[in-house]
Amino acid sequence: HFSVEVVEMADATRRPYDIDLFNQALVANGVVGQKLANRAFSLPVALAGSAAYTASAPSAQTVFSVQKNNVEIGTISFAGSASTGTFALASATSFVAGDRLRVVAPAALNGMTSLTVALAARI
Repeated sequence: HFSVEVVEMADATRRPYDIDLFNQALVANGVVGQKLANRAFSLPVALAGSAAYTASAPSAQTVFSVQKNNVEIGTISFAGSASTGTFALASATSFVAGDRLRVVAPAALNGMTSLTVALAARI
């Protein structure tokens, strides 16, 4: 029950590369969405310009893992009763073709049933 959409937008100076992940049937410890890199791209510090939304706000803080090749590189956190998430990524992270980017749900979903994430990457 998840889908991935990647939209590349031409811009001579910034070259944005948007990565959209959504899941309407979250499972504890499950993969929310995943992208296999077909080209090099990077995620900026703090995932600046990215957005996360849920239609089912959690009852308590809920933190999702952002991973590169199964290793956590950052997080998406939802405060209790919040429908928008905040991002943490300590340093810009580069991906090359073949790398895997994924978002993984926590063990306790605290009532969250869906998640939509738009990651603002750069190529």
